[in-house]
Amino acid sequence: MATFIFVCCFLLLTQNVNAFLLDDKTTPSQNVVAAHQYSTLMGLLTDEMKARKHLEEVVTQLNTEVISKTLNITNNLGQANLIIADLQTKLQNIEIKLEQQKMENAALLQSVSSLQKVNSIIQQNYSFIQQNYTMLLQNYSTLQVEHDDLKNKLITHENKSAETTTEITALKTDIQTLKHQVHTLTTNQSARGQDFLALYNQTLEFRSDIARDIINLSSHYNDSIDEHFNHLQNGYTGGGSYNDYGGAPEPVCLPLHPDFNKTSGGGGDYAIIHGAEFDSNFFASDSAHQDVPCAVCRVKQASSVIMIPGKNRCYTGWNMEYHGYLSTNAYNEHGASSYICIDIQPEYVTGGSTWKHDGKIFYEVVAKCGSLHCPPYHNDYPMTCVVCSK
Repeated sequence: MATFIFVCCFLLLTQNVNAFLLDDKTTPSQNVVAAHQYSTLMGLLTDEMKARKHLEEVVTQLNTEVISKTLNITNNLGQANLIIADLQTKLQNIEIKLEQQKMENAALLQSVSSLQKVNSIIQQNYSFIQQNYTMLLQNYSTLQVEHDDLKNKLITHENKSAETTTEITALKTDIQTLKHQVHTLTTNQSARGQDFLALYNQTLEFRSDIARDIINLSSHYNDSIDEHFNHLQNGYTGGGSYNDYGGAPEPVCLPLHPDFNKTSGGGGDYAIIHGAEFDSNFFASDSAHQDVPCAVCRVKQASSVIMIPGKNRCYTGWNMEYHGYLSTNAYNEHGASSYICIDIQPEYVTGGSTWKHDGKIFYEVVAKCGSLHCPPYHNDYPMTCVVCSK
C-alpha cells in the first residue's frame, strides 16, 4: 500500500516537471534556474528511489515477519482448538459424572431416609424389649420369693413326713413288741384260760386301734387335706338353668339326703333349681356332660378363705387349698352365673348321668383382650384360679 502511494506521487511530480521544462514561455535565465532545479530534483528522485528501495526491503521483511507470525498464530489457533475440544470433552465427562453423582446422592438420601425409618423402628422395638425385660425381672423376683416360700413349705412337709415315718416305725415296733408279749402270755398263761381270753381280747382291741391309727397316719401322709379341713358335707352342685332369665347366679351345694316339708308348690310362679354338669372335655378328658359333685368344708386354723382368679399359686403368707380353672355360664346364654374355681382334677357324681341334661352348666372362662390389658393377659387363654386360706 505504501509503495502504491509512493508511485502515484512520483508520476504526478514527473508530469509537473515535464510541463515546467517544456514551457516555451520561460526565459533563458529561467531555463538556467530550471536546469539547476531539474538537477536538484533528479538528485532528490535518486535519493527517493534509494529510500523507496530501502522501504521495499523493509516492507518485504515486515511482510515476511507478518506471514511467519500469521502461520504461528494459525498453528497456535489449531492447538488452541485441539485444547478447546479436549476441554469440551472433559467438561462433558465432568457433567456426566456430575449427573451420576447427583443420582448417587439422591439414592443415598433415600437410603438415609430408609435407614432413619428402620432406626426409629429399632428404637421402638428396643423400648418394648426393655419394658418386657423390666417386667421379666419383676416376675423373676416374684417367682424367686414364691420359690423360697415353696422350698420352706417343702422342708416343713418333709419334716412332718419324717416325723410321721418315725411314728409309723415306732408303732410297728410297738406292734412287734405286743405280738411278742401276746406270744409270751399265750405260752406262759395257757393254764389260765379265762384270764388269758380277756387279755387276748384286750390285745385284739389294742391291735385294732393301732391299725386304725396307722391307716389314719398313712392317709395323713398321702393327703394333706385332712390337716386343714373339717369335712361337713358332700352333695350335688345345683343352681338356676343356664338359659333362664330369672335363674339364680350362685351355685349351691345340695345335700345327698334332703328333707322336704311339702309335696307341691303354691300354684303360681316358682323358681327352679337344677343339677350342674360340665359342657365339654376342657376340665378333663371325659368331663363332657358329667354331673358335678360338691363338698362343704371348714378350714382349720384359718380365718380367711379367698379365691384368686388368674393365679394357680397363692401369694406369700397364704396356704393353697386347691387350684384349677375359673368357670361360669357361657357369655351368650341368658342365665346369670357367678365365677367359681373348678379343681384341676375334677370329680364326678357317683352313678351320675353322662347324657346332656343342661340345667346349671359350667364352661371354661377365657381372657378377651381390649379393656383387659394384654399382656400380661393373652387373648383366648383359659383363666386359672386358686383357693387360698390364712
